[in-house]
Amino acid sequence: MLNALLTIVVAALLPGYASFSTGAQRTHARPKPVTSNTILEGWVASDNVLTSLVRVGFSNRVPLGIIIEGDSLCAYKAIGNNADTTVGNLIGQLGTQVPGYMGEVRNGTLFIHPTAMKENTLHALDLVIPHFTTGPTNAQAMGVSLWMYIRAVLVPQEGSAFVGGTQRDAETLPSLEASRLTVHDILDRVITQGQGGLWIVHEVPADWQSHPKANPFDILSYSGDYEASKSIKCSQ
Repeated sequence: MLNALLTIVVAALLPGYASFSTGAQRTHARPKPVTSNTILEGWVASDNVLTSLVRVGFSNRVPLGIIIEGDSLCAYKAIGNNADTTVGNLIGQLGTQVPGYMGEVRNGTLFIHPTAMKENTLHALDLVIPHFTTGPTNAQAMGVSLWMYIRAVLVPQEGSAFVGGTQRDAETLPSLEASRLTVHDILDRVITQGQGGLWIVHEVPADWQSHPKANPFDILSYSGDYEASKSIKCSQ
């Protein structure tokens, strides 16, 4: 029954526009684990810090996880001159440019989050999935599959429903199987496969564990359409 529950039918495609991988299909090596010394193509000035973070992720194929609580990442403008920098320096700049936010290296990813994450968000990330498995598919569909597993843990009596769409031109990732990992760990596993990617988690409502009606996260692959990232906002 669980396998049937987790069958994903992807029907909606986002509109196609130019991306960082336009033109002929390119082959990219799997992204290396992030360290504080990882070199990045520079931090680019933009209307807000969230936009610059997403651009840095796509242009450098740096596995990236972002927690969005409140509107700080969108309220503050990014300041930069497009010079090469390191992950360590970028983390330092983030702490200066966005009060109340910080960055760190976790599981080979760059993890951006509030200095004091809300308890509901922490509970969602720390939720342990007894056994997660998905066949070959794209990163965003793996996120949908994870959402179904989350609901199977929290509200097994309710079943689950398909949520989300799919990112245009995203690569197919190999099967993923994991036992007794947290939601956070599984998200990190997904974005370190293939050409890499990013995940976004929005603030989790107080009653989310007892009434998980909305999926608070999304995953995008760096192999896919960059235009899809423009749907990422500070408010859902």
